[in-house]
Amino acid sequence: KKKPSSIDEKIGNAVNQWIEQKKFCTPELNIKEVANEIGTNHNYLSQYINNHLGMTFQVWLNTLRIEESKVLLLSTEKKSIEQIAYVVGFTQLYNYSRWFKAVTGTTPFQYRKQGGNI
Repeated sequence: KKKPSSIDEKIGNAVNQWIEQKKFCTPELNIKEVANEIGTNHNYLSQYINNHLGMTFQVWLNTLRIEESKVLLLSTEKKSIEQIAYVVGFTQLYNYSRWFKAVTGTTPFQYRKQGGNI
């Protein structure tokens, strides 16, 4: 395993800070916007996500959104599943449900109903 370069380290730190600020909840993000926000080139960011996280930008972004929605599904019973989908950055309920099932193996409704015990 090779030692991470200083570029990788800088991008990793910037990505972590971006995640902590929950900026992934912004709807309709693209890799150029995210790269701009964290102060790097979109090619470097894409390479970082592919090499260090083992996924594409879109899978990474939607996985972050799904993980955040899992917390909200269990902690905000008064919010509808549709409201939660919008809060975490999905603009269409269908896409949210499809991604949720792809990431977790279940639907948002089942996840909430079973208290996250999937």
